[in-house]
Amino acid sequence: MNHQTKNTDALILPEQMAAELNVKPSWLYRQTMSRGQGSIPRVMVGKYLRFNRDDVFDWIKSKQK
Repeated sequence: MNHQTKNTDALILPEQMAAELNVKPSWLYRQTMSRGQGSIPRVMVGKYLRFNRDDVFDWIKSKQK
């Protein structure tokens, strides 16, 4: 796979997601404290927290309705 190709399914680090949202990483981490339906979508890879960019932006859009 060419690493230059944009993969919309790629998982990104919390710091990268916070930068894309223009928020502090601490805000993003606080959002992950809530569980269940309606909570921010995230993926645990072992003990590491990751985000799918498209899922997070879809979540934000759903909160604006």
